[in-house]
Amino acid sequence: MHVALIATVRNEEAALPDFLRSIEQQTRKPDFVVITSGRSNDRTDEILQEYEDTHWDDGFVWLPLEGGNRSFGRNEAIRFAYEEGVDIIACTNVGSLGPHWLERIIAPIEQGQAEVVGGGFCIPTVSDREEAMALLTQFSEKQVRERKFVTALSMAFTVEAWRKAGGFPEELDTSEDTEFIRRLRAAGLRFAYAWDAITLWAPSTLTV
Repeated sequence: MHVALIATVRNEEAALPDFLRSIEQQTRKPDFVVITSGRSNDRTDEILQEYEDTHWDDGFVWLPLEGGNRSFGRNEAIRFAYEEGVDIIACTNVGSLGPHWLERIIAPIEQGQAEVVGGGFCIPTVSDREEAMALLTQFSEKQVRERKFVTALSMAFTVEAWRKAGGFPEELDTSEDTEFIRRLRAAGLRFAYAWDAITLWAPSTLTV
């Protein structure tokens, strides 16, 4: 089965280098990496253009968008991947992927156990203040597991599942992945969980 790793970015100059390196270090290489970006005020687009110039042969594709929200960006990335014959979408945000992330998050789909997989994520903190902000604004790892919480930070799904759910809801600017996951469940799709498929992600609340 062919796999695409997708992400949407905007003003991610600081985090992009680590994110791109973490993709290169995956134990299972994606067939495509499709990054969509909105208009950034920093060097995000320059970094992506430079990376595409040197990694096009590795399946890296950068799609600059003139407008739209995260849902639009994700849907555009998936449409591109679908046209390239991709079967599985691995979705994340810019952070740092654990080296086994892709291998582990798509395993239940490849093994025929599910059409949707929720993965794990950790919030990196370097101070007591950041630890407190993380605990106040985000689910803990224990809460994520107990509630079987799935987020676009760390998930995989088949292209057919995406089609059945009608794609990410472009009418929503916030909580769009929550609604997308609700639609996946409503469509009767099978869910599995790969909590050991870890990505490190720092929400903006840590620096506010």
